Amino acid sequence: MRDGIQLLTRLVVAQARRQEVGIGHADRSVSARVRDFINLDLPVFTGADPNEDPQVFIDRMQRTLRVMKATLTESVELASYRLQDVAVNWYESWELSRGEDAPPAVWQEFTEAFLHHYLPLELRWARVDRFLTLRQGNMSVREYSLQFDLLARYAPTIVSKMEDRVHRFVMGLEPHLLNNCMSVSLHPYMDISSIQAYAQGVEERKQKQRADREHDRAQNKRARSSGPSGSTLSYVTLLVASKFGIKFKLVKPFEVSTPVGESVIAKRVYRGCIIVSHSRSTVADLIELDIVEFDVIMGMDWLASCHTNVDCRSKIVRFPFPREPVLEWKGYYRRFVEGFSSLSSPLTKLTQKGAKFQWTDACKRSFQELKDKLTSAPGYVGREAHYSCYSIHPGVTKMYHDIREVYWWDGMKMDIAEFVA
Repeated sequence: MRDGIQLLTRLVVAQARRQEVGIGHADRSVSARVRDFINLDLPVFTGADPNEDPQVFIDRMQRTLRVMKATLTESVELASYRLQDVAVNWYESWELSRGEDAPPAVWQEFTEAFLHHYLPLELRWARVDRFLTLRQGNMSVREYSLQFDLLARYAPTIVSKMEDRVHRFVMGLEPHLLNNCMSVSLHPYMDISSIQAYAQGVEERKQKQRADREHDRAQNKRARSSGPSGSTLSYVTLLVASKFGIKFKLVKPFEVSTPVGESVIAKRVYRGCIIVSHSRSTVADLIELDIVEFDVIMGMDWLASCHTNVDCRSKIVRFPFPREPVLEWKGYYRRFVEGFSSLSSPLTKLTQKGAKFQWTDACKRSFQELKDKLTSAPGYVGREAHYSCYSIHPGVTKMYHDIREVYWWDGMKMDIAEFVA
């Protein structure tokens, strides 16, 4: 209260001298401004808190005093009222340094001395550099906008025009926001507040879209693990399904992870397809997949309906149909080539890690015999795979990759050419 009375006294005397009018008239006009200023409860500046920003203090004071229509000298007295602790000591020392006969200080003189003491030139230039290199990065648009506005006050000449300020803000946005905001920023009446609000709106919409996609993906994953879209089902390509003569039925779209590591959306199912295994007809529902690596993929639903036992070690699938002899379905090449494992053993050893390539007589005999069995009638794999009554077989691409994986090595063509020569 005492400080307020002292402030009022100084302002009344200063204004009376300046206007050369009666004290009573000056007291009525100045006291109203002082009362309004005190009631605003503006922030204080202590000069001891490292989190205080001198430029923010000056800018806020200047906006408030301009609205109050305070004079240049009144502005100094009112702003000094919000100084505390060591900042008061600085102000008193600065007043003394001006000399007893100096006229009352004006606002520009006060702000230059204040910023020179609490915000040295080298520190101001450092903040200008931060402003010039400011980018959104991992910040939200709101956080980026706050940093932009905070640092822009240190570079008033760089963004003195509104279009320059808007352009610099937009260029600092992340690429997924930049394209949306660039065209809008070219509007002749666009200001910084509007473009910041627009960018924040774009960000929120994209976040919602991303959240919706994640939600849909999570729903699909849960469906795959527990419902009709699970990996336990059986699948067929459109090329093969078109020969069924069965009309597909639409189901709720779901995502399927294929054996080659891709994701495919499925939405059609062919119900009641006849699957023949060892001349035994079975029934399965096949879901259409847009893939080329496989023609048909039979899942656990079909195997379970056939009471199947899968021996992973020996790669044999057994079909113990009720009241029927147990049928066996051996591994792909084992089905067509008797003694496949022992016959291919010399070649398989060449593909083992760390094995030295040595084309022995055993390798030569193994290669030739496999070639004869795989390419000659009646065991020609390609023809048997695609023209036999067996509906379950990999596509041509899959078969090629299987053979390549086992019987191909780096520099194989050169080694064969040298060997033949």
